[in-house]
Amino acid sequence: MIVGIGDTEECQPPPEFTHPLDALDPSVPAAGPVLDIVTIDGTTTADAVAKLEDGHGPSNGILANQSLAVEKSLSNSSSSSASSSDKAIDAVNHVIEVTKRTRTLEKIIFVTSLSSLILMAYALVVLQWLLPYYYAVSAPLLIGLRIGLYIKYKWQYFLIDFCYFGNTLLCIFLWATPWLPEFFLVLFGLAHGPLAWATVLFRNSLVFHNTDKMTSVYIHVLPLFVTYGIRWYPDRLSQHWYTAFVSTFSEDVTYMFIWLVAVSFASFMFHMLLYLVVVYAVCRPDKSYLNSYRYLSSRGGWILTMLSVFGQRHKFLMYSLFNCFYCILSLLFTVVCYKYFVVDCIYLAFIVLVVAWNGAAFYIDVFPIKGFGYNI
Repeated sequence: MIVGIGDTEECQPPPEFTHPLDALDPSVPAAGPVLDIVTIDGTTTADAVAKLEDGHGPSNGILANQSLAVEKSLSNSSSSSASSSDKAIDAVNHVIEVTKRTRTLEKIIFVTSLSSLILMAYALVVLQWLLPYYYAVSAPLLIGLRIGLYIKYKWQYFLIDFCYFGNTLLCIFLWATPWLPEFFLVLFGLAHGPLAWATVLFRNSLVFHNTDKMTSVYIHVLPLFVTYGIRWYPDRLSQHWYTAFVSTFSEDVTYMFIWLVAVSFASFMFHMLLYLVVVYAVCRPDKSYLNSYRYLSSRGGWILTMLSVFGQRHKFLMYSLFNCFYCILSLLFTVVCYKYFVVDCIYLAFIVLVVAWNGAAFYIDVFPIKGFGYNI
């Protein structure tokens, strides 16, 4: 979730996870040959791009920019050989083919994400027994796909953040001890507390064509839905599971405070100390590796202002204290959610609206400018 480790110096924001099309970014000088206009069956590259649109509207300037970049590069050396011209034509054709494949993949991801969200909503309201199965299949699959991607981009230290620790605990509960009430209370606190509020802190967004953004939403939201279902519909969730879920819930204030708040916070602190040992004492990654601390402290805004209150030297100390304060506040609120069904329903709706709003902001404010090349 939040806990990270790093130097107190400023760091760069995470590298953008871009598509192959961005290899020909117009801001990067193109290396290649040289004609004023590249002819493909009598058409310019811009015409070829227009053909690719096939009546589906503008390409947000992405394809047009790529083609203009190629043409600009070609116009600088009109005396080049025929073989160089062939290479130029091949480069333009490659851009078009990569774009076709990329757009097809984006459409598949969009439809899959939307269908999955509809299924999850239906399970939450009608077929509650489907929730543990949905989580048991989707969570390991999405996290497994993310592991390979994050290692490639040197983001693997995100994979030992608290959200993955919380998801691991939920998997253990589902498959090993679904009848244990104290364990469930700890998970309820973590899922409704720091995991769910991370959607606000990290601006998780429902961007349906982006696997990485949808995975971030699922990792933080699915535990919330599963623990909600177990709390309020234990018999329905147990209907087709291999054994019955815990179905007796004590509402004694002291009991709830101990397990929902105190023990949950202790598990958060345990992970935090373990993280510090693994990352800071054992691995000691250089600045080319990204983690939550480096990511949040590089994005600016109110978080960076808060971390810098006592100067650059104490930024990481402030970051650690912020983690503890954030966790305590979010866990205290879970007592109310655990006790009152209506409050829990409103809370779920609020979290969904947050990620939906962030997704809308992406599609309205970012996507028309950045297009498919912008993913982080």
